[in-house]
Amino acid sequence: MYSNIKSSADLKTAIVKLEAKEAIEKEELISNFNSFKESMKPMNLIKSTLTKVTSQPGVVGSIIKTSLGLGAGLISKNLLWGKSRSIFKRLAGTAVKLGVTGIVARNTDKIKYKGLKLLTSVLGKKHGKT
Repeated sequence: MYSNIKSSADLKTAIVKLEAKEAIEKEELISNFNSFKESMKPMNLIKSTLTKVTSQPGVVGSIIKTSLGLGAGLISKNLLWGKSRSIFKRLAGTAVKLGVTGIVARNTDKIKYKGLKLLTSVLGKKHGKT
């Protein structure tokens, strides 16, 4: 790279250039390290993971379906049996919860359609529209 150094002035110029290059590379290294350190914080890891997962097609729909199913299952179990000490009631409650969860998760599109239809019907009657 610096094979054309013929005098001490050329050597000094090459040294100045190398020192400037070293300073720039050092700043880039520090900046890259700080960026890496920031990205390794737990909250940033969670955010980036969620962003990657939710950007894939179909994943958000699956998460929503599963969440709706689990929520409906938990609500149905708590409404029917609440906090029971009886082992039979707890088992029956768990069975109901799993059943409702499965039904809701498989039929979310139908439930969403019926819910929107009911909501527009109620809102239409409320505002004098039929």
